[in-house]
Amino acid sequence: MKITICCSKKYFPEIQKFLGSLNDSKNEFLTPDLNFMGEINETTKRKLSDVHHEKIRSSDAIYIYNPNNEIGRSTNLEMGFAIALNKKIFAFKKIGEPGLDCFIEKLLTLEELTKL
Repeated sequence: MKITICCSKKYFPEIQKFLGSLNDSKNEFLTPDLNFMGEINETTKRKLSDVHHEKIRSSDAIYIYNPNNEIGRSTNLEMGFAIALNKKIFAFKKIGEPGLDCFIEKLLTLEELTKL
């Protein structure tokens, strides 16, 4: 299964550590550009967003990594995009918004995600 990870930028180090620890997962994981070092302006934000949305479009599912039960605006938009594309949605924790939580198919830890 091809899964795109969606999360706040503050969790990028945790996602990088997770990806570095993968041994033999049968899943393919796509992520935001975790190593982008350029200037963040409106043009680069749009470009990075477009690239990430294309990853969501090409995936079978998305995984919302939200260890604090929250998501930001970008992740909220990514989730809406995945809903519109009828993608499976997995998450670390419930978000706390019934209108979004009802679309989460299953709650999974990162380790459980590798075993799907």
